Amino acid sequence: MNSFGGLWLVLLVALCLIHQQALAIHENIAAGKRYHIIITNDIHNDVVPLQVRCKSKTEDLGMRTLFPGAAYFFSTKLDYFRRKLYFCFNVWGQKSRYIEAFKATRDEGRCGHGKMRYCFWSAREDGFYFSGDNSTWVNEYPW
Repeated sequence: MNSFGGLWLVLLVALCLIHQQALAIHENIAAGKRYHIIITNDIHNDVVPLQVRCKSKTEDLGMRTLFPGAAYFFSTKLDYFRRKLYFCFNVWGQKSRYIEAFKATRDEGRCGHGKMRYCFWSAREDGFYFSGDNSTWVNEYPW
């Protein structure tokens, strides 16, 4: 095969892969899949609550005060270009931490499966842990 034919083959394969990815994105959006984000205060200290303020580019969800065991819950849908981002600023005593609570390009595949998808966050003494299944946890944002 000459180099011109090889180039066409590479372009054809690339177009097939792009088309497959576009169909997957469209399926997530068209099906109306919602992502539910839950941030729980799992810090074992009843004196100092966790302060959480989450927002996106267009929406401020406000400040919440979370005592141990309390949770902050919000949900969102993907936009067509998968640009949806919710970030939260967290304060616990003298410590503060910014986290990306939901980032479409990162979380659409790791926050559960099916019609309702959950992104779990657990604030602990050593940082913010993530789980897509509420059982396997990873410290993604140390204090």
